[in-house]
Amino acid sequence: MLAITVCATKCSEQRSRSRPIFNIAEGSERSGKDFARFLRISIGSAAELRTQSYIAAKVELIDNAEMLTIVEETKQLARMIQSLINKLDS
Repeated sequence: MLAITVCATKCSEQRSRSRPIFNIAEGSERSGKDFARFLRISIGSAAELRTQSYIAAKVELIDNAEMLTIVEETKQLARMIQSLINKLDS
């Protein structure tokens, strides 16, 4: 059972790494407010990846250094996306 959970966590994390980018790409084909909605979804996707990295580190799929890198990068990505949202809203 643990092996299945570990595999599912790793596979889910790998898919999640691309989600923010896919949401931004899809939203870029939309107009103003709809694009901003996709950007907000991208922030949520980054938070999901951050949570998965915590779990992956807890079950020792990744080491703490990699987890900290993912956490910092997703926080930075969320700040950049939020900055873009703010510019669109103004």
